Amino acid sequence: MYFFKGESVPSLYTKILGTILNKGKTISPRSLLTKEIGPVTIEVTNPRKRLFGHPNRKEVSIFTYIEGLWILLKEASLNRVGHYVPAMGNYVHERTKLFDGAYGPAIGNQFELVYQRLKEDRDTRQAIVVINQPYLHRLPTKDYPCTLSYQFLIRDNKLDMIAYMRSQDAYLGLVYDQGEFQWFLEILAGWLGIEVGRYIHIDGSLHLYKKYWDKARLVVKKDNDWDLYSTATVLDARLPKEDFDIVLSNLGLWEETCRLSKSYPEKEDWDFKNEFYNNLADIILAYNLRLRGYKEIANEIISSNNTDLGLIYRRRWLNE
Repeated sequence: MYFFKGESVPSLYTKILGTILNKGKTISPRSLLTKEIGPVTIEVTNPRKRLFGHPNRKEVSIFTYIEGLWILLKEASLNRVGHYVPAMGNYVHERTKLFDGAYGPAIGNQFELVYQRLKEDRDTRQAIVVINQPYLHRLPTKDYPCTLSYQFLIRDNKLDMIAYMRSQDAYLGLVYDQGEFQWFLEILAGWLGIEVGRYIHIDGSLHLYKKYWDKARLVVKKDNDWDLYSTATVLDARLPKEDFDIVLSNLGLWEETCRLSKSYPEKEDWDFKNEFYNNLADIILAYNLRLRGYKEIANEIISSNNTDLGLIYRRRWLNE
């Protein structure tokens, strides 16, 4: 058993990678050479500090929220997520062009049921969201979900979350999954009108495939250069459920407009309710403008943005 505890998953990341590289057992699932540790428990006390932005990692940071939005909108097609990470197309079903194990359809209305259960009994231990569905065990699929379930607990008048994973790639999956899940925690805390508590992430297998060993070593080597949250502004994503439902719909339509429109969409008529979602909408716009070649306009949008997501892209884009 491996146990990592700290303020945030990003602050523990280089320690986690180093442990896998130095202590991981060598296995070869599907004939892919891999270093693995497990079981693993990661416990953090500040789930709002969930983004990475490591100078030698350069993940698609906005994808944390794009994939989270895709899940919350219960989508299973490639359209939204494939725009930001084209490699996701490798996992869709060849015939249906959908993801067999898409989280959104599997979750369905389970977040709403969890919300009702926690409202009715604040001490309940039955606030569970199940993701990996039994029918997938019988299917040959490219998209077998890594996440088993979420559990939510109100303790000390704060909302805790436990995410249970059967398996996880520490270089790719962990970076995005933990951020999305902690966003979901904050969303539910907003519905309940309470503060976020602890986030606990449990992996049966946490691993690195051989093709990422050298990249992971580079991240570990540059640990001292990375301090996103020493300067970043952290925004509060909590909203009452009625307001969040409006924001979710508007955010989905806004992202689609930014992705598909050939013109410059104006944000004045869109209601995003709070600073967190207004900021996310700005960065979705800037990111898509850059993809279309409008770098100067995108840089202008991001130039004074000190939020965690904004600062990541400020450092990357303005230092090109």
